[in-house]
Amino acid sequence: MAVVGLLVPLLLVLAVGLLVVPLFGYQLEANLVSDESRPPDRVSPGQVFEALLTVKSGSPVVACRLKEFEVFIFTLNSTCVMLVGIEPRVLLDSEVLAPGDFVVGGGPFDNQVMVSYIGPNMMFPRGDSFSVRVKLQATRAM
Repeated sequence: MAVVGLLVPLLLVLAVGLLVVPLFGYQLEANLVSDESRPPDRVSPGQVFEALLTVKSGSPVVACRLKEFEVFIFTLNSTCVMLVGIEPRVLLDSEVLAPGDFVVGGGPFDNQVMVSYIGPNMMFPRGDSFSVRVKLQATRAM
C-alpha cells in the first residue's frame, strides 16, 4: 500500500482536550492510502477509502512535549466524508514512543477520532510522528 496525496477537505481541526488550539509545534497530515500505484484523481460519493491521520513533531522554534493523558481529537469535515472505521492501534515513526503509549477510539461526535497519549511526560522528538488509519466514506465528490 502506498500513502499518497493530501486530502485538504478531510481535516477540519485538531483539538487538544476538548478545546480547539493552534497547532503550535505540531504538523498535521491527512493522506489517502491506496493499493494502486497511482491514486484516483477523484473520490466518488459513496466510495469507501482509507486515510492516515498523522500528528508530527516539527516546529523549528518550539520543542514539543507530550504530556500524560494528553488527548488529540481529529474532527473530520462531515460535509465531505463520513467516518466508518478506526484502526484501534497507532502507527509510529519514532525511536522513543511505543504503541502502548496510545489509546485510539471515536471522539465525542461521530465525525471525530480521538487519540489519547497515556505514556509518561516526555519530549516529542522533532520528526517523530504517530498516525491512525481510518476508513472513510465520501458523502460527495472530492
